[in-house]
Amino acid sequence: MRALRDVFVVTVALALIMGWTCGCSKKEPPAPVRAVEVPPPAEQAAVEEPPAPPAAAVAEPVKPKEPAHITYKSMPGTLGYLPAVMSAYQNSKVTLAVAELTSEIQQFYGLKERYPESLKELEEWRTRPLPALMPRLAYDYNPKTGELQVVETPPQE
Repeated sequence: MRALRDVFVVTVALALIMGWTCGCSKKEPPAPVRAVEVPPPAEQAAVEEPPAPPAAAVAEPVKPKEPAHITYKSMPGTLGYLPAVMSAYQNSKVTLAVAELTSEIQQFYGLKERYPESLKELEEWRTRPLPALMPRLAYDYNPKTGELQVVETPPQE
């Protein structure tokens, strides 16, 4: 029973010490906000309205054109929300694959003090296949520098 009381006393003492050393410090009140004095307005002269532009200079408002029926296939650069989300998802998969393989190339270099001679050697070393890429994309690996990139391959006809 005495040991339990001693543990309780030590715990309370530590809590008080921590509260005293780590507690809230005295905060100073914020600086008062100064009012900005606005100089009194000078004597206002008779304000004249600017002259109206000549009739020839007034342009007719441009009427918006009727929206054309646009399809994504006719305009490849135009994306809607869903295609943009899918494109971002695919790009993130490619970025993660390159980051993973680059890290493993560096690990290979750290263990063997040389870069893999090919991606096939890296694949054998990691004991699992390389991450798959989207169609028309391929890995481009430089064994001299250990640099890995993803490049677009030409379409096959």
